[in-house]
Amino acid sequence: EREEAATLFKAWHKELAGQRLTLREVWEAAKKKPGLQVALRAVIREQKGSGPPDAHKLGYWCRSWRFRVLDGLRLFSDQTKTKDGFRWWVDKVPS
Repeated sequence: EREEAATLFKAWHKELAGQRLTLREVWEAAKKKPGLQVALRAVIREQKGSGPPDAHKLGYWCRSWRFRVLDGLRLFSDQTKTKDGFRWWVDKVPS
């Protein structure tokens, strides 16, 4: 699980560096970025009876991994919710 999370952090940072996006926007962006899409689907696999992976399930996953540091990268979210939801991004952690 940790290895898959680290892979997602790296793909997210590489493909969407500097962009603060809602998870719906991240999900949509991943449709055009195969490496990011594979990493997203790896962390929120379809579970029996729960339906396919989607932005809503990504939200649950992100809340559980928020502020963790993996391979020098951290998942952040804004503290204030916009009308479209919270903004999320992955950034390097200063050493």
